[in-house]
Amino acid sequence: MDFVWLYENLADYKSKYILYAILNNYYNFDFISLGKVTNDIYKHYFDLDILKLQQDEVFVDMGAYIGDTTLDFINSYGTDSYKKIYCYEMTKKSLESAKKKLNTYDNIIFKNFAVSDKNGKLYMCENGYSSSANQISTNGEIEVDCVSLDNDISEKITTIKMDIEGGEKKALKGCKNHIIDESPNLLISVYHNNSDIIEIPKMISGYNKNYKFYLRYYGGPLYATEIVLICIKK
Repeated sequence: MDFVWLYENLADYKSKYILYAILNNYYNFDFISLGKVTNDIYKHYFDLDILKLQQDEVFVDMGAYIGDTTLDFINSYGTDSYKKIYCYEMTKKSLESAKKKLNTYDNIIFKNFAVSDKNGKLYMCENGYSSSANQISTNGEIEVDCVSLDNDISEKITTIKMDIEGGEKKALKGCKNHIIDESPNLLISVYHNNSDIIEIPKMISGYNKNYKFYLRYYGGPLYATEIVLICIKK
């Protein structure tokens, strides 16, 4: 019934077919359908057919890594398209790379924090392959500061992107007030846990009924990764 709920609440046929392709891959090891839905037209997260920016755009890049998504955002919409950008990245080395990559652009605020449901301390488990996959873990060896978005940003937010390696649900709890009060566009990775594709849109719907849901797929044909839930105010 959960997948039926999601299917019925997806706003376009493309999203429904993406859900079918993902489930067909999970249950039947079908690679053909998944290969057909890969998005190779627009930049990751930024489907220009459905994602329109607001006046005085305040974009939050949660899991900014080396600044690649923020750069894609600017290249997709233009240097005059935003009022402010916040880049959150818990790995210091990655954040320094982001600062260098984006140093020619104005009004970008860099935050060396993990983002969660409250302010405090967490522990980071480093990924030996890529720092983009560093995760928050109870047995991590590196202590990091964490914040909630509700506590850290007081101004209106218009778009939030999340790719934080499985920490998305806690981060959503930490920006609940922004979601309820402001209905920002939400661009959320929903593949780090198998249940995220269901639980995250239900969670958002529980906070704010005024969203249309879309799925977009940016991964490969073998296994369903890089699934993005796009939530747009009705």
